[in-house]
Amino acid sequence: MTAALASLQARRIGKPIMLTLEDIREQRDTIERTFGTRESLEDKRDIIGLTLDERIALRNLEDLDYLEGC
Repeated sequence: MTAALASLQARRIGKPIMLTLEDIREQRDTIERTFGTRESLEDKRDIIGLTLDERIALRNLEDLDYLEGC
């Protein structure tokens, strides 16, 4: 028996974006106002777990730390 499989489609990736330290700070402040600091999210994760939005926020904060060179 044979089955038809959907073929992969090529996706175009946009041009890289250069973030300034000010852009990074603004993104961090927005996330921290909504969800809390990275440390508070990590503590909450260890105690009771995180919602999907909180997990995404924590990942974004980790990415911003990397971009800042922390």
